[in-house]
Amino acid sequence: MEYFLAIDKGRFYSNKDRFKKLSLFTIDQKRNKTTLTKDNNLDALATFTMTFNNPYELKAFLLKEGILLDSLKNYDIVIIYEEHYGKSNFTRILNVPYKSYEAYLRIDSLAKIIYKKAKKSKDFLENYLKLFARQYQRREFYELKKTALNSPDLLEKIKVFLKSISIDYSNYNYQGLFEAGMLMAAFDGVRDKMPKPQTIEPIKEKTEEVLNDDYQDEDQFRLF
Repeated sequence: MEYFLAIDKGRFYSNKDRFKKLSLFTIDQKRNKTTLTKDNNLDALATFTMTFNNPYELKAFLLKEGILLDSLKNYDIVIIYEEHYGKSNFTRILNVPYKSYEAYLRIDSLAKIIYKKAKKSKDFLENYLKLFARQYQRREFYELKKTALNSPDLLEKIKVFLKSISIDYSNYNYQGLFEAGMLMAAFDGVRDKMPKPQTIEPIKEKTEEVLNDDYQDEDQFRLF
């Protein structure tokens, strides 16, 4: 499944006219990589957008690179992907994560956030897991669900569960972790770091940093 950065013009438009995909091919070319423009690229897209503090910085960069048209800069920017059911196609929307979300999209740090919440509230973990019950009813889910809050291996069980939802039929599936992290960030009320008016345009050094970044994340779970 391939994911795309896109401009969302709003629900008053049909899907054909509502979304304008943004091609990141030129960015991959400059980096001599194909991480942003291939199947299963949600991890790379999220890592890329998290180098920016907010949508203003991201849009300024895309405008400078000629990827985003000036006429579209005032619309929302989202991540989209296509789901297929029989002969029908559905466009799904994901929120774009920025720098404030980094801790929520790494297994180790997200596990610690969930662990601290669980220790403070006996109902939190059960309520959080209910949101995954339909899609992720697997051994790791039940192992975590039955673990006592005072168990010495509670944190490790949380990590194992997060790793398990990052796997789909033995393949790496970042969307499971992405949705778990973004859900937790929404619960915590995480907000983008908004710029002062005079700092909306990214400086040259920032642009060069983004283009040269290999997007390595030592804490992120990998299957390859």
